[in-house]
Amino acid sequence: MVKVLSSEKIPMLGNRFRLSVNVEILFFNDREKSDLFEFDSIVGSGISEISVLDRKVLADKIAMDILDNKRRYTVSYTLCCQETEDFPLMETVSSKEVIKIEL
Repeated sequence: MVKVLSSEKIPMLGNRFRLSVNVEILFFNDREKSDLFEFDSIVGSGISEISVLDRKVLADKIAMDILDNKRRYTVSYTLCCQETEDFPLMETVSSKEVIKIEL
C-alpha cells in the first residue's frame, strides 16, 4: 500500500520551484521472515531512485520500521521543476484570398 503523506511546493528564483513529497509504503507479510529481508533489499533499491517525467530522482531520506508484522517505509523525494509560461491561445484565424487578373 502506498500513501502520499505530504507534498510542498517551495518557490525558487525565476519561474522555478522545488517539489517535496513524503510517501509511506506499507508491506504486509504472512510469510517467513526471510521474505521480509529479501523484500528490504528489493524495496531499498527500488525506492531509492524513481523516474519522474523521464528524470531520475533520488530519495532524500528513507526510514523503515516494523509494526505488527508489517514493514513501513517512509521516503522523501525532492524534485526541481520549472513552470512554463502561459501563452494566449489563438481563437480564430481568418484570411482573405484575392486573385487579380489583368487582361
